[in-house]
Amino acid sequence: MKPPRRSGQSLQSIERLNPMNASQIIQALGLQPLEPEGGYFAQTFKSPSMTAIFYLITSTDFSRFHRLKNTEVYHFYAGTPAELHLLSPEGTLKTVVLGNMDFEHQTPQFVVPANTWQALKIRKGIADSWALLGATVSPGFEYEDFEIARREDLLRQFPQHHAIINELSRD
Repeated sequence: MKPPRRSGQSLQSIERLNPMNASQIIQALGLQPLEPEGGYFAQTFKSPSMTAIFYLITSTDFSRFHRLKNTEVYHFYAGTPAELHLLSPEGTLKTVVLGNMDFEHQTPQFVVPANTWQALKIRKGIADSWALLGATVSPGFEYEDFEIARREDLLRQFPQHHAIINELSRD
């Protein structure tokens, strides 16, 4: 079932509903740059069974392709819809729009299976915007379970997806 669409509401009107800018959110939540992935984060909970973070992405940055050995759940909190691009180990590309469900084909939560390449960006055409998300990893996140993609490796493995790989990876 498709979520209802509010008539007359545009993507620009969502931004007006979010009066804070990215710098204010970064300061208010104590977010730090997330390198080498991209974006900003603050860990809010950590245990052996689960880790939770706030994650902010802006229209001037992106979360480059990476994968985790564990399942990750994204939660959309506020801002502009964000596109989550997923590459399965079999080479299937799927795009999920994380948002507040004011528009068709958005979801406020999505589960990324373990070992799935993932990258995140603000939807195209929306300048000076941001998305505030939560991410929960289970079992708890450990850096040795994180792998950042090498562009040339992804292109060799998934040449049919060269456009999105070139856009959301770095050398």
